Amino acid sequence: EGNRYDTSIAAEIITAKYGYHLPFYRQQDLFAGSGWTPHRSTLLNILTAAATRVRPLLEYFAEQVRSDDVIGTDDTGVTLLLPAALPDIDEDDVRSQRVHEVLSDAFANDKKHVKAKMWVYRASTVPLNVFDFTVSRHRDGPDQFLIDNNYAGVVVGDCYSGYTGISLRSDSSITHAACNAHARRKVFEARMNHPQVASVLLAMYQELYDVEEQARDADVAARLELRQQHAVGIWERMREFLDGPMVQSILPKESMAEAIGYLNNHWNALQVYVSNPLVPIDNNDSEQLMKQVAIGRKNWLFIGSLGAGARAADLMTLVSSALRND
Repeated sequence: EGNRYDTSIAAEIITAKYGYHLPFYRQQDLFAGSGWTPHRSTLLNILTAAATRVRPLLEYFAEQVRSDDVIGTDDTGVTLLLPAALPDIDEDDVRSQRVHEVLSDAFANDKKHVKAKMWVYRASTVPLNVFDFTVSRHRDGPDQFLIDNNYAGVVVGDCYSGYTGISLRSDSSITHAACNAHARRKVFEARMNHPQVASVLLAMYQELYDVEEQARDADVAARLELRQQHAVGIWERMREFLDGPMVQSILPKESMAEAIGYLNNHWNALQVYVSNPLVPIDNNDSEQLMKQVAIGRKNWLFIGSLGAGARAADLMTLVSSALRND
């Protein structure tokens, strides 16, 4: 109220930047075609004001995501430019301490930027996606979003140590479910090394995904029944094959041995979905959300400040959740 610009202007700027990935200088040309020639600072001020106003809504979104029994998560890198001076450290805030630690190290090594991280948390049944920004890939990201907020449920993600150890750090209130797309991809990428082994494992994975295709539109009870009747037997056959002579003869340094090691090391986590009908077989839905960051990153190139990183995460949350709800 009292602003020169309507909320529809803010919505247009936010959508253009985080939905269509247009930096402000391209938005200037777009708006100029309609007869409005704003300064970039004007566009930034409107976007910043809007981000401030929607912060309580996005905190509510995060609470709703954490109310879900299953959350998918993934992360990708973004370049963060270093500030002119180190920000003050808050001894009671773990995130502030991590910022100070990472930026201090960067200053000491005369760096101009650091590799920060954008995380996403995708609820399974609540139709919301929440992005979060941190200065590094340290486990503080998922720990602060999930453990510090007393989340209890299943986290679906890759086998990065920040996810695989989350059950222990949460006193078993969180279960890690591994992504079968990652496991399958490792076998596929090593197929030229041992084509016969790869063909058997890939055929079994095709069977597992065929079961999921049948279960796609089924209700929870029917999906669990399908998995128990069909997927369990496939996993048992895969275990027998992995323990068999053909696989055991693979040399440790071969690429197929790495793929087999991935399957063995995360065997239980890869099968969490079999006994929980709410858990997907892979984390592809969450990983696809990283395209929103990757495409934008090619256009805006870097995050200019810590505040800009948090603001970008908030507005990507808004746009991504709007897209998910059509």
